[in-house]
Amino acid sequence: RTYVGQVRKEDFEKYASTGYFYQLLQLNNLYAPTQGLKHFVAEYISPATEEKPFIYVGRGGGRLCLYCPAVVIAKYYEGAWLNCTVTCMGKPLRVAAAVQKTTVGTPVTVKHDVGFTDSNGSFSLLAPAGNISLLLYLTSGRNEHVVKEIVFNSTTNPDYYPITEDEATRRSNNYTRFLNITVNSSSLTGYVFDDVNGNKSYDKGIDTPLPDVRIQLYDLVNGGTTFVVTNETGGYNVSNLLPSIYELVATYEGFEIHTNETMFLAPDMNRYDIIKPKPSNIKGIVFYDSNNNATYDKGEEMEQARVQLIYSNTNSVVETKVTNATGTYSFSNILPGDYKLNVTVFNVSSGAPAYRALENITLEENTTLIQNISLTLAPIRVSGYTRYQSGETAGNVTIYFIAAAVENNTAKSATTESNATGYYTVALKPGVYNISAHVSVTDEETNETTSYSYRGTLSLSIGQPPVTAFDITLTREED
Repeated sequence: RTYVGQVRKEDFEKYASTGYFYQLLQLNNLYAPTQGLKHFVAEYISPATEEKPFIYVGRGGGRLCLYCPAVVIAKYYEGAWLNCTVTCMGKPLRVAAAVQKTTVGTPVTVKHDVGFTDSNGSFSLLAPAGNISLLLYLTSGRNEHVVKEIVFNSTTNPDYYPITEDEATRRSNNYTRFLNITVNSSSLTGYVFDDVNGNKSYDKGIDTPLPDVRIQLYDLVNGGTTFVVTNETGGYNVSNLLPSIYELVATYEGFEIHTNETMFLAPDMNRYDIIKPKPSNIKGIVFYDSNNNATYDKGEEMEQARVQLIYSNTNSVVETKVTNATGTYSFSNILPGDYKLNVTVFNVSSGAPAYRALENITLEENTTLIQNISLTLAPIRVSGYTRYQSGETAGNVTIYFIAAAVENNTAKSATTESNATGYYTVALKPGVYNISAHVSVTDEETNETTSYSYRGTLSLSIGQPPVTAFDITLTREED
């Protein structure tokens, strides 16, 4: 850690294997000697440039590293204390804080002591001597967002004088600084518009502004949600926000037209325009896979199928279409997003569903999605009571509906159990079933057990109405 700092093994191998150690210094700030060491500070790193590559050569079965920075001079400090409180608009601010210093020779900015503000906005860090800087920041993934940076190089403000050697080595009686740090609030402004000329910027008089767009900002660090609605010019402005990382969601006419899951708002003014996504289309063929080959074949088309396009976020029906004689459906001018295609074919005679399908789709911007839909047989609701021959109901009886061994049977075996009152209900695919049920009852006085059973059949046709009052009458088994 004194030589390369806190570098993950996979990162070191990634950049070292490219042949240039210089990349470790310049890319992603990976090379940072003494990083995370509170008391050891890299004061000097010998020069390294693009012309000095990272080379391994074989020597006696080993490997020798050439052209690396040969020297890192680190100095030990007991450290001066920085006791700080960070506020914004009079409220404690949640941020990460780091004391950092830039080395001589090869300039590398190294974080030495790192912490986080508590619920009162306070933190304490150790600082070495020199023109250090105090960095207040937030992170999202591996991205670092600067909230405020204070350099200790002032000649007029004693709070921000350079840290002296006496302070850092604690040879002075006063090696603690108390700092009250104020961070400006954040504001966000912008336009929401339809980019008519396609240049990705708002041009008044050319592009179409979108009024009444609801913009939600959720503070991922501090919690809390702020709402704002665009005006008649498509503009919006919200102020007095804490500098933070936000999730932004813009909703227009009930549809989410834009989402930014990790948007950093720096102190002071921020600009963020939102472009309405270009609409897309959906089309395809609705079919019943009669030969069970898991693909559409000519002749399997299903006409008069009702196709509902449902917006997943609100579960509301956007539009409904009916397939033509070729089983074709289409939807045009649809905003991108997550949708469901709910398809039903009704039995002409009974009006009950005969075939069904429900598919989830994601519609990308400015595309045409080809989505063929394979139907399945709609289940039929069967219900009734489990009873004894006397008519008395029998509760908690398990009923088995087993697909019968007949040619081209579309039935699917199922099991259900009646409740304490004897009532049961089950959804069954059309087809032929063998039904069985069994229950044993023990007389508490005589301790004798009597068994009751049922065997029967049931045939369900495609698209028939629900079957009600299909009672299961249990008969006593003979010894």
